[in-house]
Amino acid sequence: MLCAVGLSGCPGPDPRSDGGLDAGDGVVELGTGQLDWEPLSAADPTVELIYGAQGGFHVWGRGRFRTFAPDVDVSFRVVRESDGQELHHPSPVRRYIERDLRYGLLPTSDGRYQTDAELVILTLDCARDLVGRRLTMELTVRERATGRSATTSRSVRVIDEIPSPTGCLSERDGTRSDGGLDGASASRDR
Repeated sequence: MLCAVGLSGCPGPDPRSDGGLDAGDGVVELGTGQLDWEPLSAADPTVELIYGAQGGFHVWGRGRFRTFAPDVDVSFRVVRESDGQELHHPSPVRRYIERDLRYGLLPTSDGRYQTDAELVILTLDCARDLVGRRLTMELTVRERATGRSATTSRSVRVIDEIPSPTGCLSERDGTRSDGGLDGASASRDR
């Protein structure tokens, strides 16, 4: 018997009383990668710290899921483990497929769906405040039609294979400690 979510007579996952699904059931999977899905290693999961064109820092997040219709809200939460500081607060974004048009969502060959690369912007002043340290990355996928959700999280180590600038932004005067100017200061001085 072939079943799909939402068809009567087809068993679905057992929702928890809060409308979510148990993380251990494999409903959602957290990954990374800008150009393509990159699974997080089981032995030593890492994410690359990226220094963005506008002067901030981010990591790439990706999600895969099953048992949900392809119309979901996806959100990430990132917490630095050493001090519990939240570096990215969840801000749900809609990802869906409608009339064969894909809006940030791709079907996979094994029947799941996968998000495009999600820019997870970090509240961070210096690369040295994070490189080599551990983060907890959390992914929540919520089906829009039913409100059912599933969350998974992983502890990951931050790497910087494409080195970020060594200087730090100073919020007081807009200059970096390495003598460079941030974008706002540079445009003011022209």
